[in-house]
Amino acid sequence: MAERKDHPTAEKKKWSFFRIIDGSFLGGDLLRGQYKLMFLTVALMLVYIANHYVMQQKLTRIDHLKKELEEVRYEALLQQSYLMRESRQSHIEELVKERGLDVEVAAQPPYSLEVKPERRGWK
Repeated sequence: MAERKDHPTAEKKKWSFFRIIDGSFLGGDLLRGQYKLMFLTVALMLVYIANHYVMQQKLTRIDHLKKELEEVRYEALLQQSYLMRESRQSHIEELVKERGLDVEVAAQPPYSLEVKPERRGWK
């Protein structure tokens, strides 16, 4: 019995496991005309992999910068609280007493000087 080409068993033999393993299916008529499509598919897969790699690097950099920003914020908060403590009136009075300076707190509130408009320009 001669096998016909359109018979289903002939098609199964044509696409057998061993033909896929040894690569002889790549020389067939079906794939010979699809080389451009296969090249495009491989190129797009490489672009996708490269894009994923770059994205992972950027996300790692963003995480690192977020941690660094948090540390800088804590440092700024620490410096701000230190400066607030150092500039309080009670702390300044303590420093004046410790150093023995002859400075007292003013009994009268400060007042502003009024300058007449025609005398503003000093020359």
